[in-house]
Amino acid sequence: MPSLHPTRTRPLRHKTRWNAIKYSPIHSSNHHHHHHHHHHHHHHYHHYQHSSLTTAMLARTINYLAPAYIILLSALFGVKALFLHLCLPPTVSTFRNVWFSLFWQYVGTRFFFAHDQPSISRINSKCRGKVLDVGPGVGATLKFLPRPPLVTHIYGLEPNIHMHAQLQKAIDDEGLTEVYTILPFGAEDVDGLRAAGVEAGSVDTVLTVRVLCSMNEKFMERAVGALFESLKPGGEWLVYEHVRNGKCAVSASLQEFYQILWPKTFDGCNLNRRTGEILLKTGRWETNELVDLEEEPWTIMPHVWGRLVKSGE
Repeated sequence: MPSLHPTRTRPLRHKTRWNAIKYSPIHSSNHHHHHHHHHHHHHHYHHYQHSSLTTAMLARTINYLAPAYIILLSALFGVKALFLHLCLPPTVSTFRNVWFSLFWQYVGTRFFFAHDQPSISRINSKCRGKVLDVGPGVGATLKFLPRPPLVTHIYGLEPNIHMHAQLQKAIDDEGLTEVYTILPFGAEDVDGLRAAGVEAGSVDTVLTVRVLCSMNEKFMERAVGALFESLKPGGEWLVYEHVRNGKCAVSASLQEFYQILWPKTFDGCNLNRRTGEILLKTGRWETNELVDLEEEPWTIMPHVWGRLVKSGE
């Protein structure tokens, strides 16, 4: 078992086969198209330089302001949820769960999904055998999961019961009814997992796509530990998560600033979590193919993705 330094979220060079072949850059940037102009049109050069600089700055500014926009949008949905909450008979459901499920139905598909879709479809398609799908939400990414016989059973851990009706509909629409079971709790509920038939060392694939950011700090290590324990030796943990920006100090400090309100907006989501490092520390892995997604180094929501293989001791 090679020792993995906890701060290393990028794999060693000789392990980048996964990155190079299967994970060829998805959001390829458009930097390559510009060089022709310089030779033919010298008089456009300064103008061109200026406009491309403006475009780059604009892209970065929009990226930096996006969380503020989303926080404001969330406040609007808070008003709507409050209104519904006051009109409806009081139930066990918390105001916050109603708010988040309303908000996520609107925002999840519009903002997050389009940009992430190619990566998520690639990650999901790698699931095999008995799968733990952690935090499937309303089931927007189920369509990318393989079908039986490639998968034998999928357990969807979704503690927010306000998403269950839509999740079940997505399961039925995708023809996964026979193989997909919704479990109404989080991964930190080890007894619940075991009672549902998810034994230690019985799972082929753990899938975490944009969920580890929202795990409660208090449960984080227990949850990750329980998922790791559920994996078979040689089982795969597939990851697509946004993390703290380690490449750009400006972006990292902006993440810290937005972090003040962000978790309240997004059901406990953290903009600045070092998720890759937490996974590497908590488990014992024979293969570490977690890499940084090909993105602008300054992005406010950089992603780490790939897979970890549990060591077979």
